[in-house]
Amino acid sequence: MEIICPKEKCTGCSACMNVCPKGAISMIEHEPLGHIYPVIDNTKCIDCHLCEKTCPVNSPVSLQKPLDAYAAISRDYDDLMSSSSGGAASVFSHVIVEHGGVVYGCVQQNYKNIRHERIERKEELYKLKGSKYVQSNIGYVYSDVKRDLKNGKLVLFTGTPCQIAGLRSYLKKEYENLYTIDLVCHGVPSQKLLREEVNYMLGTDTTEAYVHFRRKGKPLARMFGLFLSNCSKVDKKKELFLYNDYITAFMDGLIFRKNCYSCPYAQGSRCSDITVSDYWGIGKTTVKTDCGISLILQNTAKATSLIEMSRQYLHIEKRTVEEAIAGNGQLIAAFEEPAYRTSFIEDYQAIGRRAFKKHLKSYKKNWIRCHLKKRSLFSKMRSLIRKIPFNYNIYKTLKNK
Repeated sequence: MEIICPKEKCTGCSACMNVCPKGAISMIEHEPLGHIYPVIDNTKCIDCHLCEKTCPVNSPVSLQKPLDAYAAISRDYDDLMSSSSGGAASVFSHVIVEHGGVVYGCVQQNYKNIRHERIERKEELYKLKGSKYVQSNIGYVYSDVKRDLKNGKLVLFTGTPCQIAGLRSYLKKEYENLYTIDLVCHGVPSQKLLREEVNYMLGTDTTEAYVHFRRKGKPLARMFGLFLSNCSKVDKKKELFLYNDYITAFMDGLIFRKNCYSCPYAQGSRCSDITVSDYWGIGKTTVKTDCGISLILQNTAKATSLIEMSRQYLHIEKRTVEEAIAGNGQLIAAFEEPAYRTSFIEDYQAIGRRAFKKHLKSYKKNWIRCHLKKRSLFSKMRSLIRKIPFNYNIYKTLKNK
């Protein structure tokens, strides 16, 4: 075997590595941006073509239109505040473990090691919390999932849609004791780029630092960033979106895998039992939104039981599927590839991280013009309107509609 699937379509899901009976496939970082791709050791390969047959690019998994949509937040305040959004994924994980099951999801050992792991103890579920704007290493987790399923364990697997597709392709059949949750994904940068950015921020190479990508209760420009912990003091301004190259390039879509720009899972139909994301664009609701709110899409009939088991731990409200999809661009189409991505990659190879400053300049300028100035004007108008009670009531009615 030489090629499993076209490189520009490869998602790095690792299904091929997990299915290879001879261990002939490794997932290796490729220059220039460090995204992982399968590499075949032809001294071990027996040309069984299992990797080619299992690859979800070659044999796409079926997609389902959502049956129902919900807005939800965790009833546990600490759980809610330590979650990136409304805590729905955290609640589902707790319920599975409470029922004697195991959860597989993305864990950060440190900023250099972000990977999928198996968790079966409540005390360790905190490791799954938090958005991680980087591609997780799957390793041989699919093999572990299959072993648990065959042993009758209740299993919950969370990941990006392409990772869910990779697992389903590897398993080759449906298991009643498996629940899958896909986290709506805008695209994935490589761990190489994340390592380089954190090393630059710290001025050193260490394994003790942890990175967080979001924080609550902040304006949009201060919500996203590379916030470091367990490390020496860094320039806090440089952690923020628009000041931090990595997170700004992520928001611009500049450093995603090539396949992300033609992602077949960026649509309303989904490949998992349940889809979870931020509930962008929600209308008038009884669920509080000031501490984050989760969107839950129920995609299969099987998912009904997990949602019902979780209701007692959630403030949950049924919404329309149409509203849920309309508010999230990634449920409509894939992120558009920036026109200057090719020239950025060429410059990155030639001059390293200085390429970020050159190619993100226009994006930053446009973002500030479209968001910060607009918000400032809106705030002044709202303050003025609030001084006139009758007008403010009209304003609130129009805003809700």
